[in-house]
Amino acid sequence: MYVHWCVPSFRPNRYDGSVSKFTNAFYSFLTCFQIVTLDDWPFLAQHLYNSFPSAPAVGVVLVVVVTVIGNYVVMQLVTAVILVTFDEVRFLRHVDPRCQPVHVFVGFIA
Repeated sequence: MYVHWCVPSFRPNRYDGSVSKFTNAFYSFLTCFQIVTLDDWPFLAQHLYNSFPSAPAVGVVLVVVVTVIGNYVVMQLVTAVILVTFDEVRFLRHVDPRCQPVHVFVGFIA
């Protein structure tokens, strides 16, 4: 006795109800933020790869470029905030020598 299973010929699209798309400016910024923070980026990269059937490398290049440039900008912002804080502490020590150092817990960057 043989049992035949009905296997559907299509796979459900995971991003049908998702906000990860480029339909308008808001969703585009949200999707780029998702790529920069590396939140679920492999599935997003696969979705972009499958979205361009004539040139699938466009989706891959987009994810790589946004990731590299976005992470560079974020690291520059973090470095700028740290340097400005050091300059403020140095200025306060110069103005008032009795000023105690400020202990600031920045947190852990993952």
